[in-house]
Amino acid sequence: MSRLLERRTVSYTYLVQDMPIAQPTVMDHINAITKLGFIVPGFLEDGSVGYAMDRGLYQRCTMATRQLMGGRGSVVSLVHEVGKETG
Repeated sequence: MSRLLERRTVSYTYLVQDMPIAQPTVMDHINAITKLGFIVPGFLEDGSVGYAMDRGLYQRCTMATRQLMGGRGSVVSLVHEVGKETG
């Protein structure tokens, strides 16, 4: 999530570089985040399609999660839980 928040749109290579998990696991995470609506298509400077964050949805979920968890949670933990349910 942090890499998606760093830039407006990122390539798959940038998104997954240095991740210490297997390729299928990376795709499972990307698919879960996409199903939740956090990832939307975006265009890179060269015109190719990349990944972008729906920042409005992220912000609303962050605020809702903090309210529900008394400030002790994050969207990342929410995505992790939903990923387990949809996996």
